[in-house]
Amino acid sequence: MASNPVSLQSARSNAAVRMADGLLRAMGGVPMFLRLPTPIATPIYQDVTLDPVVVRDISTAKQQKFELLISASVVIKQVELQSAGSADALFASALGFLHGDDLLQIESVVGDEFAGAAYLYRIIAVNSQTELQSPA
Repeated sequence: MASNPVSLQSARSNAAVRMADGLLRAMGGVPMFLRLPTPIATPIYQDVTLDPVVVRDISTAKQQKFELLISASVVIKQVELQSAGSADALFASALGFLHGDDLLQIESVVGDEFAGAAYLYRIIAVNSQTELQSPA
């Protein structure tokens, strides 16, 4: 009995997304807020929760920088809720991520894919308000 390659590819991509969800939770993923502008003309925003997110500090000597690992299932849900069209459009429209009291600016977004579908997003976010001082 031959298997349908389309359904096999879909099953593999779904398995990769479920694996990313479980792995990020097991690694201590936490909720983070993505700050988005509202569709009305006034300068207000809304914070939407992405959970789980693994946050890795990759700061340099001069800049506070973080790598955010986010499951594609969470991103896809927000793309649909925000009518963003795509993950790239969602992140391009975002004002940044809230990390404590800081608003981190999105520097880059990379979607890791398996079987033709994203299962994980790697986002580099920087704190543009803070420059780290080198020890004197």
